[in-house]
Amino acid sequence: MARSAQKKQPKANTNSRPKTAPALPVPAEFTLQESWDWDESDRAYYRYATDNWRVRTFENWGVLELPADKDAAHNFFGIVQINQRDDKGSLAHGARPGGDMDSALPVLLLFRLADGYNDAFAALQSWTLVQKIIEQDRLLLETGAFPRARL
Repeated sequence: MARSAQKKQPKANTNSRPKTAPALPVPAEFTLQESWDWDESDRAYYRYATDNWRVRTFENWGVLELPADKDAAHNFFGIVQINQRDDKGSLAHGARPGGDMDSALPVLLLFRLADGYNDAFAALQSWTLVQKIIEQDRLLLETGAFPRARL
């Protein structure tokens, strides 16, 4: 009897992820945009997921915050990663060792407001890195050069 009672007791699942992803503290100088015009192809592909996307702006830059562990986060990070490999001035740097993407954290896509979010030149998982890359890009933007994000 004792054995069958033990078998029926549920075991704690130690492999499960927390239901809510940890939030990345947003620096005060980044202003949340209450609405944003999404590219029609993104709206068609991701459907209602765009309702959970957030854009924050700072001077001439925008940051699209994509929720953790969602298709959009993985897809956009991957696109920037391909552009980085092709030496297009892009940088994909996640929070995991070696700069790999951590699925438990949001992805922050950095773009110039004049170019739009589909021309993001960095996919990051740290607001500190976002600020660092903006400072790198400041002179390039002023001189009319293309972004060249680097660590």
